[in-house]
Amino acid sequence: MKAKLTRLLMIAGILLLMFGLYSTHKQARAASPIKLNGSLVNGGDVYWDFEISRDSSRVVYLADQDRLDVYELYSVPLDGSTSPIKLNGSLVNGGDVYDFEISPDSSWVVYRGHQDTVDVYELYSVPLDGSASPIKLNGSLVNGGDVYWDFEISRDSNRVVYRGDQDTDNVSELYSVPLDGSTSPIKLNGSLVNGGDVYWDFEISPDSNRVVYRGDQDTDNVSELYSVPLDGSTSPIKLNSSLVSGGDVYRNFEISRDRSRVVYLADQDRLDVYELYSVPLDDSPQIIHPAPGVTLRTDTVTFNWCSGIDIGIDQFWFSVGTSRESFERVPWGDIFSASAGLNTTQPVTGIPLDGNMVHARLWWRIGDIWEHADYAYHTQINGCEQEIVSPAPGSRICNASQQFCWNECSGSKYWLGVGSSQASIAKSPYGDIFAGSVTGGCQTVDNIPSNGTLYVRLWYKEGSDSWQYKDYGYSLNCGVGHPEITIQCLIRH
Repeated sequence: MKAKLTRLLMIAGILLLMFGLYSTHKQARAASPIKLNGSLVNGGDVYWDFEISRDSSRVVYLADQDRLDVYELYSVPLDGSTSPIKLNGSLVNGGDVYDFEISPDSSWVVYRGHQDTVDVYELYSVPLDGSASPIKLNGSLVNGGDVYWDFEISRDSNRVVYRGDQDTDNVSELYSVPLDGSTSPIKLNGSLVNGGDVYWDFEISPDSNRVVYRGDQDTDNVSELYSVPLDGSTSPIKLNSSLVSGGDVYRNFEISRDRSRVVYLADQDRLDVYELYSVPLDDSPQIIHPAPGVTLRTDTVTFNWCSGIDIGIDQFWFSVGTSRESFERVPWGDIFSASAGLNTTQPVTGIPLDGNMVHARLWWRIGDIWEHADYAYHTQINGCEQEIVSPAPGSRICNASQQFCWNECSGSKYWLGVGSSQASIAKSPYGDIFAGSVTGGCQTVDNIPSNGTLYVRLWYKEGSDSWQYKDYGYSLNCGVGHPEITIQCLIRH
């Protein structure tokens, strides 16, 4: 009897638990969805590419809501608290809205469509809430001209960059205009050769100061890379170096998040061999060695920087300190601080190897105005490690000439051997491509083969100790899809 009662209580408990879970589930059911679009005409639809503003206040969508097969632009609160409002102006017979983008500050919508002239694409901006009428952003178009689909709003929500054949039919050029249409658009690209165009894959820098674009601006059917201020205040500069005959800059390029450099892919040095390059975004000076953010393993480091191009620099000053605050007071750096004149190389000694960050500041003076850029480096704890640091051990080398750099430890001597086989660096003269005593922390080696494996041996001798060595291997099999990065300075072409 007791066992039966226990079983009955267990069953009752299970039933209560099941009922409780079911009730809870019913009570937790989501609220009913809210329809955001307005009533649709018979056969009307909302188009697929709606967008929510970044502040999550409103939704913008395209629909043939009021007239069948006439797509227009609407904005509605995210919670559906009020009815949608139409953003575009009155459309000509046969007109449509095609593309749109909400500004990062959630204040504006930029859209493209046939609003004023049938089959002519133009660019407009309008407040997100529809509180004012749309403004036409593009300039007057030549007969047959259009604004293209690939417009972009700057992150600070101040300007729009767009492409179009605005001035010459079927010639694509790049323009910039304030988002509110307060001034006329300006052309960003330089003069184009006959047959030249600006391509679709331009990019605005994260700080909204510059635009990087690709085009056959200087030579027809030769794609090259350019950088220009977003407001068009100065002429574009070419970012890539001279290309081998038939070479091009490929469509993949990217601006670093700190807006300091652009990385691009090109068969710049060898035809049909795509390699990876890094170049400053603009013509201001930048440290290129040691690469920002790397670990410093020796207390003596030689810093190198790009000097910039055609910006009238009168003097460099270089500072190294244990904190950025040390640059804000005399002597402008608690490890090192001195004028470099117009030199672009500065050795620095006495760097503490304690695992803490070390900071560098490169100053440059143009007339009476000083500007600077800051960099940070890690440091190794407990002294100097004898090793090659560049190129990275095991990486690919895709150039006939390559600079090898190592940690140059105080009081040490070095010998570098480079060969086409392991045996060539293991016996005198210890390298059939290069062999010799080296100083200064770096050595350029020429006549590197284009395939196979490169063998490198770094010999080092600390004080009165015996010679020791470390071996490294590098792949020479480079081709499309196997890029190596090359860091370069801007050169005026």
